[in-house]
Amino acid sequence: MRIFTLDRGFIEKDEIDLFESALWTERYRGDGDFELSVEANEALMNKLPRGQLLMCDGSAEPMILETRDIKDDILKTTGITLTQWLNNRTIRTTADHKIKEWLLTGYPVGEAMMQIVQQMCIGGPYLSGGTPIGIPSGETTLWSVPGLVAGAFDTAGGVKDLSVPFGPVFDALKTIAETYDVGQKITLDFAFEDEYQITYISYRGADRTSAQTINPTVRFSKEMDSFSNIHDLESLADHRNSVYLFAPNAAPAIVTNAGHAVTAGPTPTGFDLKVEQAFLDDLPTGLDATSLMTLLNQKALTELQNRKVVQLVDGEITQVLGVQYGVNFFMGDIVEVEGNTGIRQNARVTEYIRSQDSAGERSYPTLSMIE
Repeated sequence: MRIFTLDRGFIEKDEIDLFESALWTERYRGDGDFELSVEANEALMNKLPRGQLLMCDGSAEPMILETRDIKDDILKTTGITLTQWLNNRTIRTTADHKIKEWLLTGYPVGEAMMQIVQQMCIGGPYLSGGTPIGIPSGETTLWSVPGLVAGAFDTAGGVKDLSVPFGPVFDALKTIAETYDVGQKITLDFAFEDEYQITYISYRGADRTSAQTINPTVRFSKEMDSFSNIHDLESLADHRNSVYLFAPNAAPAIVTNAGHAVTAGPTPTGFDLKVEQAFLDDLPTGLDATSLMTLLNQKALTELQNRKVVQLVDGEITQVLGVQYGVNFFMGDIVEVEGNTGIRQNARVTEYIRSQDSAGERSYPTLSMIE
């Protein structure tokens, strides 16, 4: 496992070749992180200051060191992906102090996520001052992240109308990503002495289950020696499949029906129907009936996603011949898992972990079941 620092031009600087332990985790939602423990000597302390950029061989996602903790002569450093770092930029689209949300309409979800990054972290009328947001343009022009460009974006799912809360950029992006099951990342494309490029991407993985015929099937199971120490957990305790959302503080003139979200497939009835009622008290100003309904439906969908059936199959994945990460399957891909019940379930690759300590070096994916 090779970890090295980068200068602010993303050029390799120092290799960290002596460490007690290292953990480098990439995640589908973009919230990856690392933990690196080294001897707390002067040389390594100087190589690993707060704000230091780092890379790991095999990963295209740079990370930035945020925390140093020194105890018992060990320097423990932790950091986050540049995608998470976007919480150091904020969303705002108006100078009106009463408005607290951005009604972002007319885009597929993946493109809407790209628009947030473009407008709040790269450049556009909100940063240039073309559209006043209540902050001097001489300050907002400084918000542009050097070298960051908007790359490919996911277009699946059709156009959606989103209500994006004003506040940290990554928090809003992650909420959208979790609601609509979209991945995101910032990758280092190239770095020369006088130029570099980092790119924001939204994406969905490929379907590698036996239900399709375009890609070879990827399956993890005990029988194939690719899945061991299996633990199955299933629960309906917190599951809801129909959510209604009301806005008690909305003006009567714009209130029509409740927002509603229901799981896909046949309409549940009887003992299979599990209903929840929720309330949205904090509303942005300037809403009309259409935008209120858009907001209520979106918030209802978010709550529905939080109330999924619990279907967990945990275990140790062994990458055998023909089932190798980065070759046969990738982050965000949908694969098949066969647990103790013998039933095949679809799962998404949501993490890839690289680790090394006194016990040796390991690399393995983590899967999340799909309802």
